[in-house]
Amino acid sequence: MNRVYPRRAKQDGTTLIIALLVIVIMASLGAVFISLISRNIRFAERGRESLTEQYFAEAGIRFAVNQLSHSEEGADWRPQPDNLDMTQPLIARDPDAPFLMPYSQADQFDNNGVRVSGPSGGFTRIAFGKGRSLVRVSYQPQLNDPFSHMIKIESVGRVGEVDANDPTTFINDGPLKRRVLVAYVQIGLADYLRFVMNHDRRATPTEVGADEIGLVDPQNAAQSITPTIVYGLPQAAGAGWGGAPMRFNTDVRFRGNVQMFVNPDFERVEVAGSIDVPGLAANGTPSVTLNGVPVYPSNRQQFSTHNGLIRDASARVDPFGYPRSAAYLEPPRMDVVDPASGQNRYIALTRASGRWRQDFGGNWYNTGRDGYGRGIYINNTGDIQQESGSLVGGYSMRSDWLNPGRSPFWNGAFYTPPGAYVELIDRADVNPLRAKFGMVVTRNQSNNNDTWREPVSGRRTNIKTLGFWFRAPNDRFDPRIYNDFTRNQPNQDVEFNGVIYLEGNVRIRGTIPRGRQITIVTNGTAYIEGNLLKGDAFSSLAIIAKDHVCLNTTQFLSKLPSGPAVAVTDPLDSDAPFHFSTDANTPLDLSFSFGVDPTTYDTFNTYGVRYLTRHSGASVASLINLLINPGVDNSPLNDFYLFNLPNFAPNLYVLQNQASQIYPRYERGGINLLPPTNNYAIYVQPGWENLLRFQLDPTVSAPSGNQNYFFSTGAVVPNDWVVQAALYAQNGSFFVIPGYWHNTNTDDTRANFAARGTRPLGVLSPDVPFYGEPLDIKITIEGAIAENTAASLHDQSEWLKRWGWIPLTYGNSGQEIPSTHQQFMHHADYAANLFMRYDRTWRRPFSNTVTPEPLRIANFPDPSGTHPGRLLPAAPKLPVCPKPVYVGEDRR
Repeated sequence: MNRVYPRRAKQDGTTLIIALLVIVIMASLGAVFISLISRNIRFAERGRESLTEQYFAEAGIRFAVNQLSHSEEGADWRPQPDNLDMTQPLIARDPDAPFLMPYSQADQFDNNGVRVSGPSGGFTRIAFGKGRSLVRVSYQPQLNDPFSHMIKIESVGRVGEVDANDPTTFINDGPLKRRVLVAYVQIGLADYLRFVMNHDRRATPTEVGADEIGLVDPQNAAQSITPTIVYGLPQAAGAGWGGAPMRFNTDVRFRGNVQMFVNPDFERVEVAGSIDVPGLAANGTPSVTLNGVPVYPSNRQQFSTHNGLIRDASARVDPFGYPRSAAYLEPPRMDVVDPASGQNRYIALTRASGRWRQDFGGNWYNTGRDGYGRGIYINNTGDIQQESGSLVGGYSMRSDWLNPGRSPFWNGAFYTPPGAYVELIDRADVNPLRAKFGMVVTRNQSNNNDTWREPVSGRRTNIKTLGFWFRAPNDRFDPRIYNDFTRNQPNQDVEFNGVIYLEGNVRIRGTIPRGRQITIVTNGTAYIEGNLLKGDAFSSLAIIAKDHVCLNTTQFLSKLPSGPAVAVTDPLDSDAPFHFSTDANTPLDLSFSFGVDPTTYDTFNTYGVRYLTRHSGASVASLINLLINPGVDNSPLNDFYLFNLPNFAPNLYVLQNQASQIYPRYERGGINLLPPTNNYAIYVQPGWENLLRFQLDPTVSAPSGNQNYFFSTGAVVPNDWVVQAALYAQNGSFFVIPGYWHNTNTDDTRANFAARGTRPLGVLSPDVPFYGEPLDIKITIEGAIAENTAASLHDQSEWLKRWGWIPLTYGNSGQEIPSTHQQFMHHADYAANLFMRYDRTWRRPFSNTVTPEPLRIANFPDPSGTHPGRLLPAAPKLPVCPKPVYVGEDRR
């Protein structure tokens, strides 16, 4: 029987193949597994590096924000670019070279084709442990970009330590191994016409406007007139129209006829709360307008953002799809302390900025302590008005300002607060002895011990007033200043950093020296007591106050300390409740300036410029002279005003009528200062101070003697009061001190004149204002206002009663005020007053010359002259908002 055997050899080969395939598959799976593990490890490592890069980028942002917020430089802080020399092969190997090369707007190459600068450059390397941050700070505001006014911070985070002096650390990980963040920091202080900061986030709404300020219809005394409040200029004004960007960190209530004008290219009104128009009927049209279009309350269906120009805090959109959602902006503070030095910025810039010297006792001291550093320091801590909250006998500055005569700071018609007096001077003159460019600082006149020290020895002097002058006034890039002590000692000059710091109140007026940018900081309240004007297109001024910023209207015509010191009060005399007594040894000196050249008024040829006064003789007769800017002219005879009274010498004014000119009766009249009656020199240039000196005539004696002259009040009309500055009140408000009415006789009203046809005895000139009517002084603020809280509706109404309007005609003279004072009207008989408009130099700090130039540039190496951080804000050392308004990744 035959057997059949299987073919085993063939089966054995198949098994081997299968085994080999299994081995290959397992090996492949193992390789894939190992690859996945390796890949995951690499991804985890890269993720860790990416997170670390994020940390370093964030550290760079925090570092830059901290420097902007706390350093001496403030908003001027710029890190110095590394500016690597890319022509050096070793330096070019630096892994951060594309960022650390010099900046230029386009790539630049040398003759060998090496890229030596470009738009990616201009960064600064900041080393951290096991990594670094590359930081660039830019500031390039443009008027056509509403967000470009912010300071931009770019931060590149990279892992690994790099030492510029150790080429072995130049390990190039590739350009993509980095994290780039960008942040935007807002200056805030000067970004808006009005910025109500609300540091404490109180729920109190801001009142804008007023319901009534005492105006009634001349044809119907029972009908009150709603006042008109104007912010900015309408489009019809031309190229400078708009000028009312505003931000409120509160709810807002609009009162009366509020007209706001914004340029849609770069201005907005932002309310981080709700908008209300109290008293608006259910189907009524608001009298509040933006560019002529009504603004409705937030809770009305008709509310519109006006194509994004006005926004509230609602998370919704308006009927046209524009977002509302205005957020709270964390405001800047002026009293932050640098953690590294423990000093406030402005202390470091002034008190600690001088030279170290030994005093007469051998003790070392910093000359900045006495005011002779790179910044000017005034240690007037006693000049702060401390408020008290007691129920009985408490002191409130607000109450003091609104109630004339209630405190020792009221001296007759003048409110004279404690404080150092700073007069800014820009006076060009063909006579070099009269040409002045600088600052004059007068310490508190009421404190005999508050005097200047000698700058070299440190010894106390008896000098109250000291001038600080620019050594090269026509070179705006030369910051050297000297003082009256060191005029002939150029080796004692210091480079002025632009900051004046006062521990107490400051009182200020004048013209900012040409080509100079100045920041005045007070630890108390800033009182503006006259015109504050720019010397030229390159001038700027920021006033930073810890408490309040006030327009002191009582000092527009100011009484100088050289005259009679204290007013005599007549509490029972409602006609003239006070007067200053001038005797033979004490003339009365009054000072004023024009805000606009008065010869440009269209009323100049028909009305001129008038000095209005209320005055009297002590008894029997007072014979007085008026000298205008005495000593300016070479001929003393030209100083005298010529009254040309019959039967008297031309330069004599005689008060002798017992019924109307001799105390307790007062004469109310006026004289023409311009056109002049003599060859006296009167300055019509805006901001130049004029001196009016009233004295008893020394050459003539009446039979009973020349009796004292009693001065009660005075004014120069028409006039303009112009403030060109950025104003900041950290803890308080912007305020206008109303003062007394010029005419205090309650019987001398327009209504009584209409009924009687005559005015009370003693009214010599028909252009004397009636009781309850303001003077023709137009007030304009051109700049920016930042305040913690706005004044209350009552307080605003009180100052608007005296300064928010101007009668169309002077008294009963029939003479109209200049047409430039009639630009806006409450009513056909009443012109509006107290105007505010934004100065765009604060948004874009360039001169408004034919070829605009930067006001200020950073002092760091910039080969191309185009580094985006070289431009600085319009005034030096400003504080910034402490929190960036945006931080995010830059994926470009």
